[in-house]
Parts: sequence; structure tokens; C-alpha cells
Amino acid sequence: MAIKVICSCGKKLSVKDEFAGRQLKCPACQKLLQVPKPKAAEESLDDEWDLGDSAEDDFDEESAEAPANSRGAKPSAAHGAVSRKGKTKGKGKKSSGQNRGLLISLSAGGGVLAVALLAWMLWPASLADNKVNPNDNAAGTPVIGDGDTANPTNLTLLMADLFPETRALKGHDVGGYSVAFSPDGKRLASANMDSTVAVWDVTSGQETLTLEGHISIVTSVAFSPDGKRLASAGFDRTVKVWDATSGQETLTLKGHTNLVYSVVFSPDGKQLASAGSDKTVKLWDVTSGQEMLTLIGHTGHVNGWVHSVAYSPDGKRLASASSDKTVKLWDVTSGQETLTLKGHTNFVFSVVFSPDGKRLASASADQTVKVWDAATGQELLTLKGHTSDVTSVAFSPDGKRLASASYDKTVKVWDANSGHESFTLKGHIGVVRSVAFSADGTRLASASIGQPVKVWDATPRP
Repeated sequence: MAIKVICSCGKKLSVKDEFAGRQLKCPACQKLLQVPKPKAAEESLDDEWDLGDSAEDDFDEESAEAPANSRGAKPSAAHGAVSRKGKTKGKGKKSSGQNRGLLISLSAGGGVLAVALLAWMLWPASLADNKVNPNDNAAGTPVIGDGDTANPTNLTLLMADLFPETRALKGHDVGGYSVAFSPDGKRLASANMDSTVAVWDVTSGQETLTLEGHISIVTSVAFSPDGKRLASAGFDRTVKVWDATSGQETLTLKGHTNLVYSVVFSPDGKQLASAGSDKTVKLWDVTSGQEMLTLIGHTGHVNGWVHSVAYSPDGKRLASASSDKTVKLWDVTSGQETLTLKGHTNFVFSVVFSPDGKRLASASADQTVKVWDAATGQELLTLKGHTSDVTSVAFSPDGKRLASASYDKTVKVWDANSGHESFTLKGHIGVVRSVAFSADGTRLASASIGQPVKVWDATPRP
């Protein structure tokens, strides 16, 4: 059903009812228009479901079900198909850049409302007879325009300096949630919005593998310490393990009862840790796929979501970041909570240990990055400079620099000892969700929803 909206300038718009209650820009006069809610929608939709303003990930924790696949079809058995160099095998198909939606079952006030949320942040998509313009404002308000949008390539290499012109390379056409370098720095994996994991040759920018098996958005990806395996997590509530050379799926780990946001290998490669919106952190045996421990401690209705998990370099501790505004440290052997770090004033989206294990860094929706003493939990630094939610943080391999990604469409690099902002990398035109250093610290990768993954020259300057 379409909702007819008439702007005061006379422009007539036809907007799908999924955008009831949202604000959209008039393409003629740029005025913000409030799309009215039908009576049924007003009774069922919660105000938290504003894709432009919500700091959360646009899902209700208690009632959001794992979505169907990106075409809206019923989920089928995971088939673990793999594509090499753009050739797809099995049931999965590569994204063609066509408009796609996400089917979510929402419950509110005892009623259930099926809402198709067109992923305007993710792909070029149509709003009735109009197109979404990718040049959204900082708050995420979609602009209704008359023009079409060319599909972006997914990997852009920046190899000359900090702010060179980008070079677009043919490959995956959908951006993603997460990026990770292989231990040797020669490959880059991205967790994508089209339910796939892509593996890239960093030097050439060519996509070498496409891993298909998830039936919804993939949120996190990680290489094993030896580079032989890949792990991925997704909105389908599963964690998958893949052969990083052949692309074959070797394990599917089931146990989370809601969306899985983060996955990471232990330093010895024998365990996996995963975290999600079921408020838990789970530890898994990589060989058998057996669930070893479930860590419970983050609390709150929506505020208990666990967005990120990280092992200490010695593998004895685990850190988790949550929407309850805290970072928690855990003993990996016993599963006991050992520290709770409090200081952020909003959701904490990312956490990482320094290479020597003595510090922790966390990124938050309060627009800051904090550095902590990993032994005492004392706050050491607060890094301020981003103008919106900070979604991801990473230490350089030598521990001297920090990189952060933000909703403000930038990546910032900081001096990890002084907290001084070294420089800001601009090039993304959308929310930046993930940032990662290569093992030698000379490259920095960043992932943006619906936009190209970028690789930057991060060689330290005098």
C-alpha cells in the first residue's frame, strides 16, 4: 500500500507504507516531510523504529525474528555455496544491485505486524515511483529523488597517500558491516548485506571468493590466527566456519536465540567467541562445534544487546561491549565476570585489546572512544572528535595508534598514548561500520553500509 504525501511546494510523492511515521526530504524543495501513520500502524509500531535516529541496529530485541533471505523467500537449509571470481555455484546468486527488502515480524501490544523495511541505507531501492538518493544527511533521513543510482563497487584501494583520489575496482556491489584482514595481510574479508562473505586480494582488489550459506545479513567476519579458516556471524542467529582457501562451509554453530553481532577466534585458534542481541556471549570449540560456555551478565530490555567481543592476546580473558553502556571482562576458563567498565553514557558498539593486553579501547554511541587499563578497569583516555555514534575501534599492531569508525561517515586515526587525533579519513558517503588494521600496520580497511569497502595507506608518517 502506498501513502500519498503532498509537499507545501506542490510536489506529490507516493511512499510505501513501510515508511509511515518517518521523515523524508522533498526532492523539489528539500523540506522535511512527516509521512503520516495509518491507524493500524500507530497502534503497532514503536517510536524506536525510526531508522534515521535510532542508535540501535533497527531491530526489536525481544520480537525481531531472523529475517528470510534477502529476496523475501522462506529460509532454506544452509547450502554453503561458494563463488570463485564472480562465478556462483549452488542456490545462491550474487547481488545484482536490484532493490531488496527485509521482512521482519514485530510484536507490540500483543499484536504482530509484518513490516517490510526497504533497505534504503543498504541498496539503491525504490520508494513507490521514486528513488532513494544515496546522499542522505548525517541523521540518516532518506532523500526522495527522481534519478537512479549506479551500483557502487565494494572495494576501493587508496594506495598513494592519506587523501588520494579513489580507484574503483569491479567486484562485489554491496557494502557491509565488518572487515578483517588475513594474518599475512594479503586478503581482506567483508561481511555483507546480501547474506554473503566476500574475500578480496588486497593488492589487486579482485574478489577471489564469495561464501554463501547465511540466509540474512552477515554482521561480522574474522580470520583464524593461521589464516586457514574464516568465521562469520549473522542476523540468521548462526555462526559459520569456512575453509578460507576453498570457501567450503565446515561448521554451522547454532545456539543464539536472536541476532548475532560479533564473532572472533581465540589467539590459539581453538575457540570462537560470539555475541548478540540475546544478551549473551558464547564460547565454542572450533573443531567439534560444541558450545562450551555461555556468559550472562549484560542486562536490560534492549540495552542488554552485546555488540562486540574480543579476546586478550594471551587468550585468558574476554571483553564484551553492550548497549547497557558497559564493557565487561570475563575469565575464559571459568566464565566468571571479573570487571565491569563504566564511563560511557550510551550504547557501546565495539571493544578491542591492545596488542600487549594492557589496555582496552571501546567505541560508543556517545561519540567517544575510551581507553582503559585492562587490569584495573581505570579509564585512561577519552577521545573526542567524532560528531556521531562511534561504531568500531581497532589498535594498530604496534599499539601506538587507534582507528575509529563512525556514523559521521569518517574514519579517524589517533595517537593511542596521548589521545591526540592524528588525521581524519574522508571518502565514505554513508555510515562507517567497521575498521581494521593489517598485520603490518601499513593498511587500514573500512566498511560502510551500502558503500564500497575502502583500503587506505596507513603507513606511519614521521
